[in-house]
Amino acid sequence: SPSFHLKVIRTFDQVTSAPEKSSGMAADKIQAGVILLGFMRKELNLSNSSVLGACQKLQEAAGLPNLTPQYA
Repeated sequence: SPSFHLKVIRTFDQVTSAPEKSSGMAADKIQAGVILLGFMRKELNLSNSSVLGACQKLQEAAGLPNLTPQYA
C-alpha cells in the first residue's frame, strides 16, 4: 500500500541520516577540543608533555591512529 511504502521510505531516510548527524557532532567536539587545547597552551603556558598527552587523548577520541611519541 502507498502508506506502507511511505513509512518504509521515511524510516530508511531517518536511519541513513542519523550517522551523519552524530558524525558531525563528533567532528564539532573534536574541533572544539583542538581550539580549547590551543587556547590553553597559549594562555596557561602548558608544558609540551601536557600538550602531547592532550593530543593523544584527542586522537583516541577521534578514532585516529596514535601518531604521537609515547614518552608523555
